[in-house]
Amino acid sequence: MGTLFEDVYQNFTYHIRIGEQKVERKFTVADFPLMNPNDFIVLVERFYSLNQTKISKQIALTRGQKLIGRFLGAYLRNFSNYDFEIAKLFNENVPAANKELVGISKYSDGKILQNPWGVVYKGRLMKKGALKKLFFDMDKKEKFPTTFIEGMITRVEVNNENSEEAKKEVVAHLKWWIAIRKELTKAFQMI
Repeated sequence: MGTLFEDVYQNFTYHIRIGEQKVERKFTVADFPLMNPNDFIVLVERFYSLNQTKISKQIALTRGQKLIGRFLGAYLRNFSNYDFEIAKLFNENVPAANKELVGISKYSDGKILQNPWGVVYKGRLMKKGALKKLFFDMDKKEKFPTTFIEGMITRVEVNNENSEEAKKEVVAHLKWWIAIRKELTKAFQMI
């Protein structure tokens, strides 16, 4: 005799409270691809804490937790295709996006450019290559390790040629990516 849910797609309904206002959201497994990544990670953390208190012994919760774990694993696997640090968690490599750009030699280290959007820095295209001016493309920040991005934040902040508005925008964008990466790393440790 089989179990209650054998050979049946289990589209459980979940409830989660999000934000400072603790707004309740209801969703099913079919909603996972459309969820905000932070909400999804909060959900996984919730299941993890329930598991620690041994509440998750109910069949539905345990199976629901497995479905969520599988989805999160696939979600992170997708990130590993292009994010430097998430790829490392899966023992994979993502090539750095160091880029030469015509005409940037006149700009100082840490200078923000608007078109294309990025930052000029001194670096090497190869480990033993000569130092040269390179372009950090803000749209390819995920190709660099967090320590490099933190260094880019410092370069931007100390460059007096950058406007305060441009500094604020670039720094906020890079810190946002570092925070997302931190959450994704934390989620990886839960699956």
